[in-house]
Amino acid sequence: MTTTTSSPSVRSLLRPLLLALALAVVVLGGLGLVTAALAERGADRLTGEVLPALTATEQVLQDLTDAETGLRAWALTGQPEVLEPYREGRSQLPGHLAEVRAYAEGDAELEALVRRQTDAASAWLADYADVRVARSGGMRSFDPELFQVGKDRFDVVRATNADLVDALRRDAQQVREAAERAGSALVVGIVLVALVLAVVGASAARRLRQRVVDPLASMESVAHLLATDPDADPPALLPGGAADGAREVRAVAAALDELAAAQQRARAAADALAAEQRALDQARQDFVSNVSHELRTPLTTIAGYLEVAEEELEGHLDPLQQRMLDATVRNVDRLQALIDDILTLSRVEAAATDVETVPLRQLVTDVVDDLRTGASRRGIVLGAVVPDDDELLVLADRAQLSRAILNLASNAVKFSRDDGVVELAARRDGDHLVVVVRDEGIGVPAADLPSLGTRFFRAGNAVAGAVPGTGLGLRIVQAIVGQHGGTLQFESVEGKGTTVTVRLPAHVAA
Repeated sequence: MTTTTSSPSVRSLLRPLLLALALAVVVLGGLGLVTAALAERGADRLTGEVLPALTATEQVLQDLTDAETGLRAWALTGQPEVLEPYREGRSQLPGHLAEVRAYAEGDAELEALVRRQTDAASAWLADYADVRVARSGGMRSFDPELFQVGKDRFDVVRATNADLVDALRRDAQQVREAAERAGSALVVGIVLVALVLAVVGASAARRLRQRVVDPLASMESVAHLLATDPDADPPALLPGGAADGAREVRAVAAALDELAAAQQRARAAADALAAEQRALDQARQDFVSNVSHELRTPLTTIAGYLEVAEEELEGHLDPLQQRMLDATVRNVDRLQALIDDILTLSRVEAAATDVETVPLRQLVTDVVDDLRTGASRRGIVLGAVVPDDDELLVLADRAQLSRAILNLASNAVKFSRDDGVVELAARRDGDHLVVVVRDEGIGVPAADLPSLGTRFFRAGNAVAGAVPGTGLGLRIVQAIVGQHGGTLQFESVEGKGTTVTVRLPAHVAA
């Protein structure tokens, strides 16, 4: 398929839509900035001026009410301490009056209302409050005429304060309405811009659909058919609608033609490669099957003889012999399970299914018992630090988890120097149980630490020292710990020793 320069490009098809979008962004951004400025100014005036003035006006009435309450108590009891509300209200009154007066400056209506409120407050103080305080307190000092004067003056205070509060509330409402009008204007602007954008976008979208979308949809179906049906005839699948597409679309159509032809050429090579892969897979499966048979058969024989020995010698062994026999049985079982792990290590490990509540303390002490004899031959002190009052329960496959701890401990013994120290410790850490295996052996070079656990990988100093091993032990441990929802962490310094930390979710027995 060929391309011609007369075909429009995707860029030219997108340009009107992009211009419309840019214009919409500019217009909407301008409207948004103006509206935000108006809203911010209104909010500042409302929260910084109107509402504080309204609060101060209401506080003026509260100050006078507190003062009037103190005067009533003075008139009833004559005790000087009851005048405290009067004194406090009178001391706060000038500040609140000044705050309201400052807000009202420049507004004739508000200034008049503020003057009326100030005059009413001054009249109540001068004609009643000051006179009543100057006289003695108590019921005998009650003056009906003075009381009536105070009541009349305070009614005027209430009325003028209510008028001023109403005026300030009207100011607040006007500020809110202005903000609402600005928001409505923004909505109208958005609607108009959206209408213009819809008209321009519809026209551009129609051209895009004709020149880009429809041809791409046709090519997508062809590409899908080529992917799902390798035997399809490529020349019969060329998208006819691509001839009317944009330049880039026509170039993609030509590339699709070439891809279809290349798929035909690669099919024969892929078939040959697949046949070879199948042969290799079959050979691998045969090898795994043969190895499994050759290893399991002698182990099954050994296990059978051990069972016979247990039955025949039951009751005739001293405790040491019985422990040795038990350790032998356990190690045969572990070796059988280890073979299973090695055979399945190349596949995706399945989660352990034979799970039970296992006391981690027992697993650690069993591992120490199993390895102590071999370690003592080299003068290595092998010990366990486990709490006596904590069962350290974990939900696990007993054999698998025991194998993981055994692998770590045997590695620690193997890589330790003669007369060294190997310590296994188990403890609780919140919702997890922690097993730490620590040795003072040859350690691991810092450059090799990131590769620990890789299949068949062995540290450089272990290879140089001809320490035996297959490089699968740590990989098996990682797989087992991962199956139990745990983590494995290595810390090592070459020449000083290694510390391996296993963290497992703790299990609480019912």
